[in-house]
Amino acid sequence: MAEPRGKPWQPGDDVPAYVWLYNKGGKADRLVGASTPNAASVDIVDSNAETLADGVDLPPNKLVELEPSTPHLVLRDVREVIRGGDFMKFTMRFEKAGPITFNIHSQIPAYDESPSPTY
Repeated sequence: MAEPRGKPWQPGDDVPAYVWLYNKGGKADRLVGASTPNAASVDIVDSNAETLADGVDLPPNKLVELEPSTPHLVLRDVREVIRGGDFMKFTMRFEKAGPITFNIHSQIPAYDESPSPTY
């Protein structure tokens, strides 16, 4: 999860989440859903933020990057403040592999490091 510039995510925000998935199985699978207790829901969306009802294909032995310009996840209506470096429980549901729960990390923000003006 990326932290917005200047302040943490606040309750009620919709938070984009980017992950890389590698299907180590010998057969294709599909990411069909996700959830976290820290949000009302999690949507799988395309690069235009339109919901992908069919999920995301995961070919065997291939890395699939869920990033801003590709399908990715959006946590809807987060329930608590999320700061850079925070972890939260996150469950992804796969068509064949079933649910898998892990901790997802909130990106530590990279603030503007331009030099301060001198007087």
